[in-house]
Amino acid sequence: MDTKTLFVGIDVSSTSLDVCFMDQEGKRISSIHTYPNLPEGFKLLRQDALAFSRLLGKRVPIVFGFESTGNWHRNLEKFLRARKSKRFTIRIINPYRIKEFRKSHFKLSKTDKIDSFMIAKFLIAFPEPSSPYLSPQQLSLRSLTRFRRTLVEERTRYINRLRKNLRLVYPGYKKIIGEKLTTRFLSFISTYSFPEDVKNSNIPSSFRKFLPLFSLLQDKESVFFLRNEIKWTAERIISHQKQIESIEHEITKIMDTYYPDHILFSIPGIGKITVATIIGEIGDSVDRFPTAKHFIGYIGLYPIVYQSGKNKVFFKMTWKGNKWLKMAFILATASARRNNPQMRNFYNRLRARGKSTKAAGGALARKLACLVYAILSSGERWKEEIALKSIQRGNKEAPKTHPLIEKDVLKTGRPILNHEIYYCISFF
Repeated sequence: MDTKTLFVGIDVSSTSLDVCFMDQEGKRISSIHTYPNLPEGFKLLRQDALAFSRLLGKRVPIVFGFESTGNWHRNLEKFLRARKSKRFTIRIINPYRIKEFRKSHFKLSKTDKIDSFMIAKFLIAFPEPSSPYLSPQQLSLRSLTRFRRTLVEERTRYINRLRKNLRLVYPGYKKIIGEKLTTRFLSFISTYSFPEDVKNSNIPSSFRKFLPLFSLLQDKESVFFLRNEIKWTAERIISHQKQIESIEHEITKIMDTYYPDHILFSIPGIGKITVATIIGEIGDSVDRFPTAKHFIGYIGLYPIVYQSGKNKVFFKMTWKGNKWLKMAFILATASARRNNPQMRNFYNRLRARGKSTKAAGGALARKLACLVYAILSSGERWKEEIALKSIQRGNKEAPKTHPLIEKDVLKTGRPILNHEIYYCISFF
């Protein structure tokens, strides 16, 4: 790199900042500095960065880089962005990239000082623009949607545990309560988990239909130890459900206030939670991704190949990518199949070709992500008549790859046409 630039590699921990100052040739300007991870430490860091930059020249650009570990870097990022200096470039780096970069340099030891040195080296080796800034409402959506997803997964685990215990205690319980564990049943089983609980009690009329459940109890003594576990598990499911509803209410308030008519709502099958997740993870634009391929790669909706010698080649979905966005798109495919005929036909065609439900669902999630990218890039809403024309064209030509990826039309700089946008939902 010929242009004089100061690179500042910062290893962030809960209490301190280990900082390495390096010039464009990869030479350290000074020893590793350590600052407290507090506002006064941020001020000292900025002052030292400006001082070291003067050693390289007048008004030299400064590139700050640190890993996105938890939220320990948020206050530092906010402090640096608040200065609004055109000289500052702020890069938030995936920790996995730094880990593999350190391995490529045969650095087997790992310390905070080594990490700051490798971050500075990484900034020089891989020059990139400044990381996008997320507004407070976007950060709120990110936090809320992630917390909601965590609660939903925990609730699922508790439901599976409750079903397992119900099978042991009350064999054939589904004949009485049905397939679904309703909120009313959960309230009943958390209050009356065994027959003696109903004695000398006034049972509400809404609970009486569940009383035949106790007739299924065969060996009371062998399953007595599960009594409290059933009660506590049901209570936890009810608690999680209330928390999830509260979080969804907060998400709805933010969306209705700041994004009441977002362009992604025009896509049939895309709900408010999915749109909130997209905005929370990448903001309300996709300018940071040059092509749809980069967007798909960030999400992780692509297969990886396993092949060695004569071993059989097989594909599986990569574990890399933004797991929150990946899960959002995979879950959105169910709604898309119900409400979007184009998506439903694409899924059915893959199933008819012998693809498993998992493979077809992954392909549909990828196609949905391509559609989201195209609409956010162009700023044009979904139009069903154009989508239908694209399907007819897709059936005739049957391209092997996504046109936005194959031709990279976004790299040309010309406007994207409607048929190019909606061609991404045609069959291939």
